[in-house]
Amino acid sequence: MSLGLVVSAVLACGPQVVLVDSDSAASSTGFTATTTTTTTTTSGTTGEVTTTGDGATAPTSTTGALVCEPPVGEPGALASLLQATGAGKQTLQAVRVDGAGNTYVAGDFTSELNFGGATTTLAGDLAAPFVAKFDCAGELSWLSVGEPEAGATGNARALAVTDEAVFVGGSVTGTLGFPSGTIAGGPGGAFVARFEAATGALVAGHVLAEGATAVHALALKDSSIHAAGSCVDPDAPETFGILHAELDLELEAAAPRCLYSPAVPPPAMGQARVTTSARAVAVAEDGDVILAGQITGPLDNGAVPVVSGDADGFVARLQSPLAAGPALFDDGWITTLGDTERRDRVNGMALADNGDVIVVGLGHGKFFPQDPPGCEDTSGDLYTAFVTRLAAADGSCVAHEMLESNAMQSTEAHAVAVRGQNVYVLGQFGRSLGVAGESIAEDADAPFGIRMFLLGLDEDLRLETHFYSEQTAQDMCSGNEEARALGYDLAAGGGVVMAVADACGDGVQLAGTPILDSDAFLAGFVPAP
Repeated sequence: MSLGLVVSAVLACGPQVVLVDSDSAASSTGFTATTTTTTTTTSGTTGEVTTTGDGATAPTSTTGALVCEPPVGEPGALASLLQATGAGKQTLQAVRVDGAGNTYVAGDFTSELNFGGATTTLAGDLAAPFVAKFDCAGELSWLSVGEPEAGATGNARALAVTDEAVFVGGSVTGTLGFPSGTIAGGPGGAFVARFEAATGALVAGHVLAEGATAVHALALKDSSIHAAGSCVDPDAPETFGILHAELDLELEAAAPRCLYSPAVPPPAMGQARVTTSARAVAVAEDGDVILAGQITGPLDNGAVPVVSGDADGFVARLQSPLAAGPALFDDGWITTLGDTERRDRVNGMALADNGDVIVVGLGHGKFFPQDPPGCEDTSGDLYTAFVTRLAAADGSCVAHEMLESNAMQSTEAHAVAVRGQNVYVLGQFGRSLGVAGESIAEDADAPFGIRMFLLGLDEDLRLETHFYSEQTAQDMCSGNEEARALGYDLAAGGGVVMAVADACGDGVQLAGTPILDSDAFLAGFVPAP
């Protein structure tokens, strides 16, 4: 059966859903879903919105056990599309898929959110975080919004899930009122919250210590959860650092570590500030913590690492709990990825089945990575996306590719996920795109705008599948920038690859379906066999 895409009827103030053409019901999560009863649940229709006992919003749904089948079609093809719409700005920052085919997303919005048939309106213009669960039929199970109290704001940037719990990380200033509790902190307080997977009820919220400003990534290991993110020294505002905190699953108090680099001067006019920060975290089989992000100098009053230029990307493997000072890297390693005069960064990380570390980000294609050597790249490509595979044991280079593009500073990789031997990379590009000499999009295919891409690579980082968004109009985004579709996060489940992204400016399309300015979307793709 071939994969066909059709657009469902548009509900008033509701999302637009692209469905898989199937003999049974199709879904906004990419799966084909039927029930064990004679009733079939279809994600193209939405039930009446009701309120659960804990206050979380959930639509009514058909009873009966769901039986989910992965999408069928050409590997890499778009299988489903669900939009988050409304007045203001909607952003989906994180996505995860569990073993039952449920999809969890987290993000933030201003003014109004229409998502999965539920609508939430805010009284003010400040951003509010939210987390939502969709079953494998694409029906909204629940949506939990942290509504800001007077002057408060917050965002949700990270997700981790178990069968019983959903963990969310982000930042909060002031008090956020969820349906079943509140989270208060700030200014700029990093937090981790736990929600019931079944109902969306807020069970616990933990705001980390002073100096911890944001959680960007979460990773589960046995009975603990690891949070990684950003720190600012309260006594030295120009000093930035890497945040790491290990908490138990009840989010009992933990002493987070802030690993600071030396103070950096304010940026020159027109330049973005570079800071030391962790953007990704993973936990190895032996319990070692692996952090990745951007670094501007040695950590924790030590002499390591040596950073070239303004900032390098980094990957560090450390024993938990983290040691202090010169002992930080005992029995571990740190690899920096960067050029001698440029600003490079790692945005996403995943672990291969053999423990190798696969990272993606933005880099300058010359002598890259720097230490240890092994993946030197002399292409000279200025500021383009990269994907690099490092050995688990010592951080040495196994494989490396700089994506080819002729639009400087428009091409960047944001997220990576692994499914078996397949590596999936999500990012953005301008004008043209290629990998390892193989062209994906030519200038004529993408003459304007910045587009989202999803690449499927093999374990040696060779291209297998690709998908990218279309830009049908030369519209302008906020701040006089080019219209764009930006991918933020990626999850590779047992039978589907899910990505979250948003649009800025008009003219963005996915497989012919328009994405309106300032809207976000959850897209499902057919994985490689």
